[in-house]
Amino acid sequence: MSEVAAARSSRARLVPAGLLAALAVLLVVENEAVRAFEARCAGPLVGMLTRTGASRAVGDVVFFGLGTKDALGLKITTGCTTVVLLAPFLLIMAAIAARSPVPVARVAAAATAGSAMLVAVNVIRLTGIAWATSVWGLAHGFEISHFLVGSIFAILGFAAALVVSVRLLVGGADPRGLYQRVGRAGRGRHRGPGRGLNRPRPGRSGSAGR
Repeated sequence: MSEVAAARSSRARLVPAGLLAALAVLLVVENEAVRAFEARCAGPLVGMLTRTGASRAVGDVVFFGLGTKDALGLKITTGCTTVVLLAPFLLIMAAIAARSPVPVARVAAAATAGSAMLVAVNVIRLTGIAWATSVWGLAHGFEISHFLVGSIFAILGFAAALVVSVRLLVGGADPRGLYQRVGRAGRGRHRGPGRGLNRPRPGRSGSAGR
């Protein structure tokens, strides 16, 4: 690939990278809408698991146990939304789209799969918090499920999303191949003229029969 073609390819990769970065920023700015979306997703699951009264999502709050004396509302705050993990993840994907030789289609697939996993992880975490609260109450169920179990689950979910994304990026090959391809690309760009050519060793004649 010529230097001109390589430069054009590099500039073309900035478009998907910029879109991913812009999406990360948009999620941060519109996190209230994201929290409301998560509440609507978690509402039916919370209703199925708690089985005490009705459940309903209003804004970024999931109410459950409606119609009983133990009705509660689980508010999704800025520290509990998927945006906390999703925005950094998208920025990582943006950096890969801009600086790596991985095809843009694979980056898009990895970003989509990882984002879906992170949203699902947080919805499951919120559902678990609501269930634990309905069973063991605020003092034990909410505190432990929210601050301890929920945090560990979110970290493991983020790690799993990264693993799946890396697998998609490298096409099921050894993830170390991504680093090796980047290294080879860098070495190829800095290769000087004449490197890699077979040169005759001094003192050796080319005649046969010696």
